[in-house]
Amino acid sequence: MKNLIFKVKYVVPAICILAIYSCSDGEDGAIGPEGPQGEQGITGVQGEQGIPGTNGQDGNSNVQTYVFDTSADSGTTIRLNFPELTQDVLDNDVVLTYVLRDNNKYYPIPGISINHTIEVELALEILDIFFYERSTGNTVSVSIGKYPLVKTIIIESTKKSKSSKYQILKDLEQANVDIYDYDQVVNYYGLKD
Repeated sequence: MKNLIFKVKYVVPAICILAIYSCSDGEDGAIGPEGPQGEQGITGVQGEQGIPGTNGQDGNSNVQTYVFDTSADSGTTIRLNFPELTQDVLDNDVVLTYVLRDNNKYYPIPGISINHTIEVELALEILDIFFYERSTGNTVSVSIGKYPLVKTIIIESTKKSKSSKYQILKDLEQANVDIYDYDQVVNYYGLKD
């Protein structure tokens, strides 16, 4: 028995120490090939519903307002580069344009001021504003600062068809919104001025 206790007490730890120190710290071999894809695991239990977030600010994602500084423009025509006027917008959406006049009020164009008839023409990525003398119909040059800002409101149609813009205008009319009154349009859509 004495012999067994001696072996267990001294020989076994000695073998373990030898085994630890005899392991080589040599170079590793090349990485083997990637194994096959494992099987899909089972679907876990659905977690509980999270806490609802706070409501965002009210808005109208299908109505956008664009403001152009025209205070340094003059002449018989003001041309505005307007990349948002895509073919899709021209075909389907309602585009309302207003010009700021001397009395700091927005007026619709096409429209008539005291001395001028103001026309607007929309083309792909371009908005042109033309000025005519009201009494004769001849083109007239406006001075710098006469019409300092132009605002354009694009009301995106939810259905893309030829009749979609007419439906938007009909809906505005039924809601008693005069599209020629800038303030009514802004208030109806909750736009910031």
